[in-house]
Amino acid sequence: MTSLHSIRSATIAAAITAAVGVLCIVGGLQLPFHYAGSIGPAWLPLVIGILLIVCAIAYWIGAVRADEAITWTDRSGWLTIGGIYVAFIAFLVVANLTFFALGAFVFIVLFLTAVNSYSIVKRFVIALLSAGAIHVVFVMLLELPLPGARW
Repeated sequence: MTSLHSIRSATIAAAITAAVGVLCIVGGLQLPFHYAGSIGPAWLPLVIGILLIVCAIAYWIGAVRADEAITWTDRSGWLTIGGIYVAFIAFLVVANLTFFALGAFVFIVLFLTAVNSYSIVKRFVIALLSAGAIHVVFVMLLELPLPGARW
């Protein structure tokens, strides 16, 4: 049976994830659903928000049903989770104030830093290539507007 401490930790993590999902949905509802006869920029944050809520619920149910306690050996687990949330919030702010690809770049660099993956140079290269690919595929090839400021 899971311990009360584990259930409380899982509940907090799931609630924060679901709240971020709700914020994505609320932000997406402020964007157009259709653009030039095609899908509009509202769909991306809506889909992300719905997936975050579904993942939060699935995580919480899995944690409650687990036969063993979910333990954090030290605070590094919470620091990693906190870093991922900071990366996601930074993405939302930067993408809305500037443009989506720059937000994606910032998110990827911060996310890879939070999970301590790759060297700093590789983080920047991966983020640059990913953000560039997002811009080329969606904006240039598919001609779909992405959420963010219009300059």
